[in-house]
Amino acid sequence: MPSLINSDLAAVSTSSGLYLYYQDGQSIYETSSTDGKVWAASSTTVSDDLSSNGSPITAYHVKYDGSIDKKETIHVVYLDRQGTLREKARVVLSDGGEAQWNEIEVPDSIKNAPIETSTLASGVGFDDTTYYSSQWVFFVEAPSSGGIRVAAIIRNSENGWVWEHATDLLEDPAIALPGTALANYVTTATAQLFLQDHDENLVQYNGGYGSWSSREIVVSSDGVLLSTPIAASSSNATEYPHVFYVSRATNSQVAAVQDYQGGTTTQIVGSYAPGSRIGAVTLGCDVYLFLKEDTDPLAISSMVYSGGSWKSNGTVVRSS
Repeated sequence: MPSLINSDLAAVSTSSGLYLYYQDGQSIYETSSTDGKVWAASSTTVSDDLSSNGSPITAYHVKYDGSIDKKETIHVVYLDRQGTLREKARVVLSDGGEAQWNEIEVPDSIKNAPIETSTLASGVGFDDTTYYSSQWVFFVEAPSSGGIRVAAIIRNSENGWVWEHATDLLEDPAIALPGTALANYVTTATAQLFLQDHDENLVQYNGGYGSWSSREIVVSSDGVLLSTPIAASSSNATEYPHVFYVSRATNSQVAAVQDYQGGTTTQIVGSYAPGSRIGAVTLGCDVYLFLKEDTDPLAISSMVYSGGSWKSNGTVVRSS
């Protein structure tokens, strides 16, 4: 089963392994792996009502989900063909088997908020037996006050497990590049949101729980591809996640997928399919990156960071 060239690659890790969500046609498909090497496609689709031109998709895992009987779950959030924010969720079975996907109702005040060019990001904090998670989704909206802004919605025990708007970012209305990718990294202490600004810099916002405290440039515009894909995943240094993006091509270098962490940038692969997305997730001590290479843009490949270096990890979804 191939995938759209511009499909989002939404990855999560659970107690039973890795899961990747992607689009082909108008459907979201799931493929999973217990070891990151051998992948098996699910027999069912998550949803069949996406835009054939490509719809934003994000996914997150909750170990202790207070919104679903405190069970281990996976949530997939996407925009359907009408541009409406939708959510599907399922329980993670202990044997790694397939459970039924259930529709989660999104409040009317939120489901029509994302603008046409919005992308999505998500994350989870406080995932323990005290708070039973705080769940986050980010998108771009056009508020009634005018302009556009990156919005955060949150669901937790304090708001009765119903999505509501969280604190707005510290930004001017038009600071985000139209159509910018979004990537979120959430811990118990803080949230970090990554996006490309109007000056084409890759920027990071810090805060999230009650306020956004700061904004900083991660990579300046001369090193970042215009409309770069962005992904983020945890590392062994909690405050310094892996942040993935595509560098700008120069006369001597091709556009390449890069890993930024704590001030250091490492090139991962130089074979990047133009217009494609990237996804990333951590499982144990290993970080998995999902991408499309220019030699086979309908397939999904993977790289793994293990033992202090990046290496090829084979094909996850084949083009035929």
